[in-house]
Amino acid sequence: MSETSPNATTIVPEFLSRLSNNPESRLAAIVAYFRQNRMPVELFEALKMQSRLRLGMPMVPDPDEINRTGTGNDATRERELEDGLLDACRQSGAMMIQDGRIMEGWMYLRPTGDLELTKRLLESIEITEENYDDMVQVLLHEGVDLARGYRAVLEHQGTCNSITLFDQAIAMRPRHDRVAAATELLHHFYDELWSLVQDDFRSRGPKHLSGDAGHSDSIEAELAGSDLGKLICRHAWILGSGGYHLDTTHLSSTVRQATVLEKRSDLDLAVQLCEYGKRLPADF
Repeated sequence: MSETSPNATTIVPEFLSRLSNNPESRLAAIVAYFRQNRMPVELFEALKMQSRLRLGMPMVPDPDEINRTGTGNDATRERELEDGLLDACRQSGAMMIQDGRIMEGWMYLRPTGDLELTKRLLESIEITEENYDDMVQVLLHEGVDLARGYRAVLEHQGTCNSITLFDQAIAMRPRHDRVAAATELLHHFYDELWSLVQDDFRSRGPKHLSGDAGHSDSIEAELAGSDLGKLICRHAWILGSGGYHLDTTHLSSTVRQATVLEKRSDLDLAVQLCEYGKRLPADF
């Protein structure tokens, strides 16, 4: 084998000496050894050999084999051989991802077309600074789990960079991809804006509200029973002094991308953002 796994365990001579002379038994033991010792590249090669042996073919392919075109039984065998190869890709790629080798694992899993398997495997992998680029590449750009990938970009790079990415890499993708990303952007921006407006209400509320309404308990009760839209409608002073809480170009971009959404709860958030925008001073 021309390639080995990082930090792979070397096959000890004692293990080799115990192997059966029967080819099927010998390969089965080797496959089990590679699986137990987390050696996915070697496992892939051994599984290929096992598949070829099962189909009555030489374990190591003839250099001219790829140039031959089979018909009838030969064509059936080629399909079975391809199925075996894809299964080897699936097993080895899954092991790599489980061991944190994201891009390597995806290279093996991509030929299988099994996005659901890849998505399930990646769900157990936490996105960290070390694997962020690889996770975003697979989740977002490769389309394995676009919503989670775009959420990671929002959390790691902020709204501005995420909107730029949306315009450059997502806006021309199929509708379901745009919906997934737009939903993440909408909730992220709404939560950020609503948090800032609540902080502002707590800070300036006592100056604008008289009597018991200006007490901290009353302010918290008002916030608990409100959302962004209700609060700015009830208290015009929040936006009446000419200020704003977040970049207004981000507000307009978020609302623009939300036009593809159809879920009622999402549309309600988008309408609240529109209400906020309507109350901004004209120069914004």
